[in-house]
Amino acid sequence: MERKQRLAMIFAVAGVALGAGHLVQQMSGGAAGQATAPVAPTQIQQVSAGPETPAKSAVPATQVQPPAPITAQAPATQPENPPAVVVADLSPSLLPRRAAPAQPAPSLLPAVPVEGPDAAPVAVTAPAPAASPVVTPPAAAQPALADACAPTLRLAAAPQAMIGVSLVAPCAKEARVVIAHEGLSITGKTNAEGALFLSVPALAVDAKVTARLPGVAEVEQSVRVPAMATLRRMGVQWHDADAFQLHAFENGAGYGEPGHISAAKPQTPTTGLSGTGGFITLLGDASVELPMMAEVYTFPAGIAANADIMIEAAVTEATCGRELLGETIMTLAGAVYITELTLAMPGCDGVGDILVLKNLLTDLTIAAAN
Repeated sequence: MERKQRLAMIFAVAGVALGAGHLVQQMSGGAAGQATAPVAPTQIQQVSAGPETPAKSAVPATQVQPPAPITAQAPATQPENPPAVVVADLSPSLLPRRAAPAQPAPSLLPAVPVEGPDAAPVAVTAPAPAASPVVTPPAAAQPALADACAPTLRLAAAPQAMIGVSLVAPCAKEARVVIAHEGLSITGKTNAEGALFLSVPALAVDAKVTARLPGVAEVEQSVRVPAMATLRRMGVQWHDADAFQLHAFENGAGYGEPGHISAAKPQTPTTGLSGTGGFITLLGDASVELPMMAEVYTFPAGIAANADIMIEAAVTEATCGRELLGETIMTLAGAVYITELTLAMPGCDGVGDILVLKNLLTDLTIAAAN
């Protein structure tokens, strides 16, 4: 009986020892498994002045404090100072800096807050510095500047129904000018001061003259020329190399004889004062680009039956083998008649020849009457 009790005690002690060993093995195995998969911290404090930063924070590594070690068993109650993990610190001193654009003067406008390091910059326009204000001329001074360049045209009636033309264009020096009057168009050229002075034969008693300059609005003026009522005019005008020559033969004169009036012997405007003869006015400036030229014969109305007017065209290297284009101009009974003139020139083997158009005054007078 005593032996049985001793054996039972031995088996009981062995069972207790085996149970205790099994319990210790379970506890040590559970702790090893938990070490490979840490438990997330139960208290995380995030400090942020704006949106969350990207994965690579601008904060130096020394300022990020790792969380305190976490045990397998979380405390049942919250400690007074729980461990904290700083996710980001967006204090202005740690933000990436951007070079500010150069400004003429420091801005006096209030600062505009920018949310986050990647926020779009806000454009702020600084006021102009007081030391260099922008000076705008008064409204009254601007028309004055424009008027300083405005051309001025003046007309004056002269003897033998001529018109004295005075053009002043301060901002159009040595410029091409077109003078137009009743279908007559000729070119002129201003001098170094922007002035042009010439005489134009009037084609109407109430004469209007227009001046056209490049880049400037045309200007025009009118003048009354009473002497035009006692005179007649016949002319021809052309462009560039399409040259024509006007000849008048008074009182049956031949070439080179007294009474033969041409560009070589144009006479003067005073010749017709006695009512016995006329004169030719040469018009246009051939030195400008695309010149517009003309010749006009002026004669008293009483000698029309005693004058023969011809137009000639010389065959030259510039005119041979093509058509010449021009216009004839005639005044009759206070009206102006403009007629197109087309002349087919012979081939260049005829250089030196002259083509003659005769009886123009008679033919044009009959055409105007019809």
